[in-house]
Amino acid sequence: VYCVNHWEKEVVFCGWEAGNQVITGGEWLKNRLEPKHPVYRAYELYNNFAGRPSWDQLAVLYLLNPDLQLFSSIRGNCLVAPDGSNRWENHAQGKHSYLTFNPTIEPVYISYCTDKLMAGDMDFLDKKTARVAAETVPVKLIFDTDMLTDCDDAAAMAILHKLADLGEVEILATMVTSKYPMSGPVVDVINTFCGRPDMPVGTPKNGTGVFNPNSVFLDKVAAEFPHRLQSNDDAPDAVELYRKILSAHPD
Repeated sequence: VYCVNHWEKEVVFCGWEAGNQVITGGEWLKNRLEPKHPVYRAYELYNNFAGRPSWDQLAVLYLLNPDLQLFSSIRGNCLVAPDGSNRWENHAQGKHSYLTFNPTIEPVYISYCTDKLMAGDMDFLDKKTARVAAETVPVKLIFDTDMLTDCDDAAAMAILHKLADLGEVEILATMVTSKYPMSGPVVDVINTFCGRPDMPVGTPKNGTGVFNPNSVFLDKVAAEFPHRLQSNDDAPDAVELYRKILSAHPD
């Protein structure tokens, strides 16, 4: 609540209704990922590649290049109450933006682009509008995920790691907001699989964090792939890790 209400830099919100229109993770992706990939297993266990809305991936797609002309935005303010509930107010001079689709672009095309990213294929990007040029400094970021019931978190993580491989981003840490014991380990699985086994992982402590006992993929993915963390308890406190990392970097 405090961060949203006081953050002085730009904040872009990607709402439920946007990601809900972008269906990915169907047969196209199934035929392009290796079965031994943790994202493959997550989608297979979730609904056997029957398709899934793409909230987390849309945020990454926007990060990759805000100028890809796939999106529009509405200026305004997201007002967050002390209990966490929120509402949006349109305002031309607002400090926040709300992501919408370019009205000339069909959501099915955005689904296609997102599936390509999930498969590690960046060839569809227009090199003239690609965010990163040789002289551009990679975007430093902390990825925060509720890795719990939905497999789109795993896909978004895999996309970010691919972008890091290409020099587009520098992932400083991966934070978990879920207190499910295997949430942290699965984040660690993906970091390890993607070649960053020492990537810091932070998890909630003292009983905080979201929880749902009905994840259909976390336990199995954690059991099938190598990683360091055996449970959330093995990771440092996410809040303390945030403080440590942010204090070491300029605003």
